[in-house]
Amino acid sequence: MIYFEAMQQGANPKEYLEFYQKQGVLPAIKMSIIEERLFNQLFTKGK
Repeated sequence: MIYFEAMQQGANPKEYLEFYQKQGVLPAIKMSIIEERLFNQLFTKGK
C-alpha cells in the first residue's frame, strides 16, 4: 500500500517508507492494512 501511494504521488517508495518510519506511524499503517484485509474477508464471504 505504501509503495502504491508513493507511486501515485510520484515519490520514491523507499523514501516514503523511511518518512513513515521516522514519524513513528508505520505500525499504525500496517495495522490498518491488516484490518482492511480482515474486514474485506469477513464481509465479502457471503457474496
